[in-house]
Amino acid sequence: MKIGTIGIGGMGAPMAQNLVQDGDSVLAFDIAPEKVDAITGPGLERAESVTQIAQDCGLIILMTPDDKALRDVMYGDTGILSVVSFTGCVVDLSTTSEILAREIGAAVTARGAGYLDGAVIGGGVNKARKGTSPVIVSGDETLFEKYKPKLERLGSVDYAGEQGNAKIEKICNNLLLGINTVSGAEALSIGEAAGLTLEDMTRWLDDSSGNTAALQGMFGHFVQNGTFPEGIASLKFYDKDMSLGCDLAERNAFPAHFTHLTRQIFATAAQVEGADAPFASILTYYRAMQHAVPEDDRRG
Repeated sequence: MKIGTIGIGGMGAPMAQNLVQDGDSVLAFDIAPEKVDAITGPGLERAESVTQIAQDCGLIILMTPDDKALRDVMYGDTGILSVVSFTGCVVDLSTTSEILAREIGAAVTARGAGYLDGAVIGGGVNKARKGTSPVIVSGDETLFEKYKPKLERLGSVDYAGEQGNAKIEKICNNLLLGINTVSGAEALSIGEAAGLTLEDMTRWLDDSSGNTAALQGMFGHFVQNGTFPEGIASLKFYDKDMSLGCDLAERNAFPAHFTHLTRQIFATAAQVEGADAPFASILTYYRAMQHAVPEDDRRG
């Protein structure tokens, strides 16, 4: 089978490479052709357009940045649905809204093709490279079972039920990560202000009840290496993830206090650290705030 991949970023690139197995080849497309050129090799070629992928591939994996990009890939003049002959299956792993997933699912199904919405819910670039990403997929279960062996090349794959469920789970996952990142940065900065070191705190908290993926995976990495892990979203990009959570809460008339507050704190940090800084740099933002307060004021 020829498998199409659209969106060759930090996650999409290793996923495209891992799909080249058992005689299957991959045709990859990105609006930045050089990203595809960097990973081409035996079994993996660059497509010139989304149209070419829809014409040549029976299975298409999407990893687009947002709802607008996903709409363009599906509905654009050279999008997947512009190819009348396409009757394969689209598996969308983008971090996008559940409303759009359900809308596209209905449109694709009406055309006699298949659509599954999915999400990678952890592990980042490191697990994507190893082919061990945790992936959930929702939509038609028969379709899921048909393509599950292909998707398992990306990692562990689980079925999440009706269309849109995988997107909801992804949004909730990213809300937890965002909230834990902000709260962890604040807690560690309070400890530093009280005289502890970041090195000691991350080490002592490694096996604690307060430990989180944000605490060790990002802040612990920062302590050990002086940088945040590769592939972390920027503050600007993570605002999109938090906005998806705000919108989901609003659609369900749910008072999402932590979600809105966390988004506001990230927005303030972006003004200080720069919108392109990794969202885990909320830690350096908090530490900068600590040092900005005169010592006499800190002591009360």
